Amino acid sequence: MAEAIQLIKQFIVLIIFLDCVLQTMTTSAAQFSHHFMVEEDSFERLCISKNILTVNKQFPGPTIYAQGGETVAVDVENKGKNNMTISCQWWKRDVHEIVSEYTASDGKLPNSDAFPINGQPGDLYPCSNNETFKIEVEPGNSYLLRLINAAVGKTLVFGIANHKLTKVGINGWHTKPMSSMVDYVGIKTQHSIDCILEANQKPDHYYMAAREYSSYINMEYDHNTTTTAIVKYKGKYVPSSPTSLPYLPSTYSGEPTISHTRTNTCLIFMY
Repeated sequence: MAEAIQLIKQFIVLIIFLDCVLQTMTTSAAQFSHHFMVEEDSFERLCISKNILTVNKQFPGPTIYAQGGETVAVDVENKGKNNMTISCQWWKRDVHEIVSEYTASDGKLPNSDAFPINGQPGDLYPCSNNETFKIEVEPGNSYLLRLINAAVGKTLVFGIANHKLTKVGINGWHTKPMSSMVDYVGIKTQHSIDCILEANQKPDHYYMAAREYSSYINMEYDHNTTTTAIVKYKGKYVPSSPTSLPYLPSTYSGEPTISHTRTNTCLIFMY
């Protein structure tokens, strides 16, 4: 584990939704306080503008950095029109209609219009490719990705084209690294996974992507919401076109390759 961590050059947080930042680590315990103001602001996604709840006028909201032993106090002020809870899927419709439909259908949540990564749906959606989120990596370096599934009631599967991932943590706790690297990982709703990404491919652009996943045969799932961001290698080159996409299963099909990888994925799920 220590050897793996020594290889990590940057700490990247992704929320699916995926909030991605670079973190500078500190060593001394301390106390911090934050004030979050929740209010409506207008944002444009998927070719429409709509009012959404933001935190300190940001979508995604501000990032809190903390280490073990530190104390963090967060004061939240709700200046919205209603009582609220914030999750991160994107609907074009008014969220009050979504809640009413969810309640009337005895808990059946309508499919969202997008799963944004760091607030951006990605290249596969209309009116979105100019703002697709990008991570720039240095060839030969290793990176720690923290993947956070903030979607509502959805298990997601995440992968990066032509790259393997090594799981080293769950929900902020270090775990023994998996004996083998995997093409993709599954993340249950409201959970996080730490993975090591090795930037060991030729300089190019590669899609990271996420979509809904179900381990149940014949279970309905959202076919139309594959969200993307881009891993961008540093250097001078002409990016390949089209950009490579990772293989992501949408449901368990009984194929041998799916079954083998699904075994690894199930180690990550938190039931």
